[in-house]
Amino acid sequence: MDNKIIQLEHDISSFINKDNGATVHFEYSVESFASVTASAFTINPNNKEAFLLKTVRTQSKELALEEILEYVKNQKGMSSFTVLWSKNRGEGMQTSYFYCHDVADVVKKFFAKKELSEYTVYEIKLNPIS
Repeated sequence: MDNKIIQLEHDISSFINKDNGATVHFEYSVESFASVTASAFTINPNNKEAFLLKTVRTQSKELALEEILEYVKNQKGMSSFTVLWSKNRGEGMQTSYFYCHDVADVVKKFFAKKELSEYTVYEIKLNPIS
């Protein structure tokens, strides 16, 4: 068991939970001897949907998690977006928030590991800077 990995996952999860009450799920894949991909997904506490927070490809899990932690600490400097959406199974409209560089990044994070045909996005709005 790698205590550094556990601590980094905890630090990322704690930071996100304090910010918006979401939980975080981590996925890892080994691309080659010197390449690991780590992805962090947030799970919205209200609608239980998972959204991509960040994916990093680097030499180790530890380096990837350090980069994700740095990202979450600095994401408030990015643009804030509001997404109005619903699942096509007749569920009500939902609102989700993303810190991203642009609308393309919002769409990528929203639809990560989702079937596009199961969701309707009504609006993606850039929030005013406060």
